[in-house]
Amino acid sequence: MSRRKNNSSKSFRTLVILTVIVLAAAALFNCISVRQNPEARQNETAAGTIPEGVEVPLCAAREHKKGHEIRNFNYYSVCYREDYEQAEWSCYSLTRDQLKNRVERTDDFREDPMISTGSATLADYRRSGFDRGHLTPAADREFSKEAVSETFYMSNMSPQFPAFNREIWQYLEHQVRVWAEKFGTVYVVSGPVLEKSADKYESIGKSRVSIPQYYYKVILSRINGNIEAIGFIISNEKHRDEFWNYAVSVDEVEKRTGIDFFSLLDDVSEDRVEASFDISLWK
Repeated sequence: MSRRKNNSSKSFRTLVILTVIVLAAAALFNCISVRQNPEARQNETAAGTIPEGVEVPLCAAREHKKGHEIRNFNYYSVCYREDYEQAEWSCYSLTRDQLKNRVERTDDFREDPMISTGSATLADYRRSGFDRGHLTPAADREFSKEAVSETFYMSNMSPQFPAFNREIWQYLEHQVRVWAEKFGTVYVVSGPVLEKSADKYESIGKSRVSIPQYYYKVILSRINGNIEAIGFIISNEKHRDEFWNYAVSVDEVEKRTGIDFFSLLDDVSEDRVEASFDISLWK
């Protein structure tokens, strides 16, 4: 009996030793493979993870700077700039599923009572010649009446020339929905380029709502397994060409606006996706 136990113990020890050797060899092989093929690590980083809330930018409001006020709605967020009487960014995510159920526009334009200094008013835009241009589009929140109604607060409006708002800007907004359908989820930030002090802009209404000369939109999504991003900067006027001609890197939009986009990404992914873009991935 004792001899059997000894033989059994020896067999068990031999099995353990062989297992350890196999595992060590596998680990060494994987280490060598990664060293010989550094692209394996790069591709893993490129694929990356998109954190929840990645669409929310960093701006001076995070430091409680005067004149910057973040307003979180249920289905999007804005940072309102009192000096300009409009938001400097409006952000949201849009999924393929949110495109399925559609409700009608509410068109219930109204002042935003949650802006501590008071938002722009309907009277500011009346007979001004400018559209109350949505930053977060109503059509991107038409999956529920509450969601679409939220987009009609005046804190989400900016004065846009009708030929801009109803043409090139609208076409770009439509393209965002195409991307959501194609890629599954997109993360979007839109706003005016407020690169001058408010007194340097023409304005409308008693509230002196600044008339921006340019608008931007940045979009992030996962394409072919990798995180990708693209930006657009378009002048507030009628255009005879396509919005594709105004594509820029996210870095370029950050330079013009002073806003830090997609900061929740890991540093490697953020640097890569913001530095350049491949327009063929988006067309």
